[in-house]
Amino acid sequence: DQIVVMENAVISQLGAPKELYTRPANPFVADFIGEANLLDVDVLDVAEQTARVRADTLEVAAPYYRPPRPGEQAKLVIRPEDIRISMDEQQQGLKGVVKFAQYQGASNDYIIETAAGELSMNDYEAKGLLLDRGTPVSLTFRDDHLFLIC
Repeated sequence: DQIVVMENAVISQLGAPKELYTRPANPFVADFIGEANLLDVDVLDVAEQTARVRADTLEVAAPYYRPPRPGEQAKLVIRPEDIRISMDEQQQGLKGVVKFAQYQGASNDYIIETAAGELSMNDYEAKGLLLDRGTPVSLTFRDDHLFLIC
């Protein structure tokens, strides 16, 4: 199956559903095909298949659709289900505070305020615990699910 995503009567991207979800060509496609956090990042260096980027204390490598240049600004696509949350202040990760929390049955949904921006996430591993607003947390990410848009 192929999907065509159009924006203002122009094709933004053509591809299989999984490709559009995991490797969106631009912010419009990332947000159109499911929910996406688009975090502003600075490109530190570029390898053949990945670029190392930074936002606040977060530094990760992510594959890209179009090769970026070091020093360029880009968007890091982070899907809500690919964020892990911890109350362990010693854990490495992006530090933040719970701004919104809602029990959804199979998951707890959160909006986390960080110095790098707000991130929405779905915690499927909550085991019945819903964190209160104002709770300090540390966020980590499934590195193999991150993607860079330049």
